[in-house]
Amino acid sequence: MAEGGAGGAWQAAFAAADPGANRGTVGGLLLPGQTATLRLDVDPLANPYFTFAAMVVPSNDFFIGNDSPTRYQVFDAGGQLQLGSISQFAQQIWDAGSEVFDPAAAAFVGDNGLRSPQNSVVAFNFAELAAFNGLTTGAGYVFDSGLAAGTEVYRISFAVAAVPEPESYAMMLAGLAAVGGLARRRQRRQAM
Repeated sequence: MAEGGAGGAWQAAFAAADPGANRGTVGGLLLPGQTATLRLDVDPLANPYFTFAAMVVPSNDFFIGNDSPTRYQVFDAGGQLQLGSISQFAQQIWDAGSEVFDPAAAAFVGDNGLRSPQNSVVAFNFAELAAFNGLTTGAGYVFDSGLAAGTEVYRISFAVAAVPEPESYAMMLAGLAAVGGLARRRQRRQAM
């Protein structure tokens, strides 16, 4: 996921480690100021925690994500939403240490296929993003990181929508059938 932004291997590993987890992806690249939405049907008692990861571009192998599966408890023990949002700041950008820093081989400004292994360690590192300043991105704008440690770079927001119980569906269908029957009777009376 940190190299090239692909989450296929990460998703497969996550599914194998926790087959009962709700998983999903917010597809595609998010440009500055853009938003995307993902709706998941979650049993809050079975899956109260939220885990995420995303590549940071431009970079060779930078990413954001939580390093503990229990870091963000979205639902309390009663199944109620207790966390409205998660913010990520520049100082929380990770360098995977898997690829040598090289703007010519970086995702979003270079040819990511030219990457070279670094075999280092994962560490926080946002300052290196400034080395991409002045380069034209894949979206056609000139990059200027302008990041300070406390600059918010990503926000995830949560909202809850109640799911009707099976009994509610039966009552709803009966109500719709009654409304449909009344409408047909009114049409017949008007036709006479």
